[in-house]
Formats: sequence, C-alpha cells, structure tokens
Amino acid sequence: MLPRFRERTAPGGVLVFTSGTTEGGKVGGDRFGDRLYHGSLDTEEYARLLKELDYAVVLHRIQDPSWDRTVWLARLQDQPIPNED
Repeated sequence: MLPRFRERTAPGGVLVFTSGTTEGGKVGGDRFGDRLYHGSLDTEEYARLLKELDYAVVLHRIQDPSWDRTVWLARLQDQPIPNED
C-alpha cells in the first residue's frame, strides 16, 4: 500500500496511518457484519519503506496513549533523499 500512497502524495504532502509493531496478521472485529483482516509489517520495515519512498518520518508513536494505536506521520520530501549506499 505504501507505494500506492506515494503515487498519490504531492511533494511536501503528508501521510498519516496506524500500524502494528510486529509483522503478522489476524482476523478480528467486524465491519457491517464482515470479519476484518488486520495485517502489519514490523516497525523497522515501515521505516525502511518510508525512507525508500522519500518520506521523512515526522512523528512515530508506539501505542500512543491518546489512541491506543501506533501512529505514523510522514512528509513526502520535495526532492528525493540521496541514497546512502
């Protein structure tokens, strides 16, 4: 999904999302009677992908007490970040 979000984010635009903290998935809860699948990458993988896609992480809160969710806020760079390799 992150590459799709990247395609649709204007330079300087922001991306806000919630995630898990470990890779995996589970079925739980429902939406209008349909069971939901929740999947996540681990924190390091999200950080790597965001950097690879030229997002700068502005805020990352693990299990933010206000929402009881892990929250990411990232801004798309106006210019790609040079590869460090």
